[in-house]
Amino acid sequence: MSIEITPYAIIFFVTALFAAVVTGMLWRHRSTPGSEPLTWMMVFVCWWNLAAGLEAATVEQSYKILWSQIEYIGSSGSLVLLVFFVLEYTQPEKRLSLLQRALLLVLPAVNVLLAATNDWHRLVWPGFEAGPVGSNLIVYQHGPGFYLVMLVVYGYLAIAIIRLIRTARHASLLHRRQIGILLWGMVAPLAASILYAFDLNLLPGMDIVPLSFLMTGAFLMAGILLYRLFDLAPVARERLVENMADGLLVLDGRGRLLEYNPAVRRMLGLGQDGLGKDAELLFARWPELMALCESEQDTQSEIVVESEPPCYLEMHNSILWDPQGRLTGRLILVRDVTRRRNTEIALQRANERLQAQLFEIRVLQAQLQEQAIRDPLTGLFNRRYLEETLPREIARAGRQSYPIVVVMIDIDLFKRVNDTFGHEGGDHYLKAFGSLLMSRVRREDIACRYGGEEFLLVFPGLPRECIVGRLAQIREMIESLRVPYQGSEISATASGGIAIFPDHGGSSEEVIRSADLALYAAKAAGRNRMLLFGDSGAN
Repeated sequence: MSIEITPYAIIFFVTALFAAVVTGMLWRHRSTPGSEPLTWMMVFVCWWNLAAGLEAATVEQSYKILWSQIEYIGSSGSLVLLVFFVLEYTQPEKRLSLLQRALLLVLPAVNVLLAATNDWHRLVWPGFEAGPVGSNLIVYQHGPGFYLVMLVVYGYLAIAIIRLIRTARHASLLHRRQIGILLWGMVAPLAASILYAFDLNLLPGMDIVPLSFLMTGAFLMAGILLYRLFDLAPVARERLVENMADGLLVLDGRGRLLEYNPAVRRMLGLGQDGLGKDAELLFARWPELMALCESEQDTQSEIVVESEPPCYLEMHNSILWDPQGRLTGRLILVRDVTRRRNTEIALQRANERLQAQLFEIRVLQAQLQEQAIRDPLTGLFNRRYLEETLPREIARAGRQSYPIVVVMIDIDLFKRVNDTFGHEGGDHYLKAFGSLLMSRVRREDIACRYGGEEFLLVFPGLPRECIVGRLAQIREMIESLRVPYQGSEISATASGGIAIFPDHGGSSEEVIRSADLALYAAKAAGRNRMLLFGDSGAN
């Protein structure tokens, strides 16, 4: 089976992931009437979108048809569980019997069977056509079996919609608003199925119905989560409040405790005899909670309950007003966010450690970068740095029209130093030689160990009239350099060749070559001197 991940497949996969998240959220509220079938409906919506994503990503037609048949399990399951939810929601005191559930499952099961056996009868999909170019979709031709399937879909949606409308006629204003949210959730699959059934999709072959059921789940979830305390299922109010995972505090207008559930007693360590007592006495240990009890607007806060380990509680204060606009009380929801806060603290500490490690890494990187461009013996720049930097300096000098002086220096008869004092003594002298050169260059200059006992100095923007005096001074300092070593002194002289950009070359290679030729001329002329390219045969 070949797979090609297309944008359409990604849409379905993301929708499946969101459906899974919604399922997890709904599972936390499974004590609410109707939430169990709603949770399982979202499981089937997840199945449906996964299969639709695989159908959109599969290349071979035979496998596409297989995934479409698997989709029917998700679509049919979602449909019948939607009806289960509405029936239990509108009549929470009456649970569906096994026989009723079985009867409601018959027609969706027939839909699945029709799709699974399509190869034998061709009633659902008589044929298939290629979808839009580049979409990796196929267009399913619709037969009588398909329209029978759609008839079942419309029938079940009609059952759900009619039951909700009938319930809304006799419900309170708040309950009717909840039902309105649920009815909006029915509009999406109804509209999507009509568009798909009558080939009104913007993209031929793209089945948007599974995406629409996700919107249904979102509307239904909003209806439950927004009003889950008292009004979603009034007959189950007491049981719901008692079994809430979140804590609940209800105060009257004078700040006396009217109601609190077991969850908040456990969180705050309250006794059984708190009813009727002033909040000021009960909550004196927590100034943040007292501020909520005295507030006249909806606010939230967080307190820390001293325990081992500490417990973090998030509190939301909702003010209750009567029709005349007078404050009659307040409702405070208390949620244990210890796990989240501990995660945040652990994350903050991990981030601090990471920042420290990143700082160490940056320091090490800087050190490694410095080591990569420095000669380890003398501390001067190495040839690699020169080859990377000098072309840029020359390019800049060419644009801004200023000269660059390049001096190639070689220690005269350095082999004698090694022969007399050994290589360790020679290295000792080279370190001192490098320090001397480093002390004679400006910040913008480059002092480089070119190789062995050869060194190269680069002076950007050095005026021509200063060249001779500057380099004569360096030569004299080299000549007078005395390096103590094992009771003796090491000394030597140096020769240098001078070349100037752009007079003696238009590129870094040409200028270095001219300086090298000038160096050879200086050595040939007797050493211990610095010659400009072109003088005394340096050409």
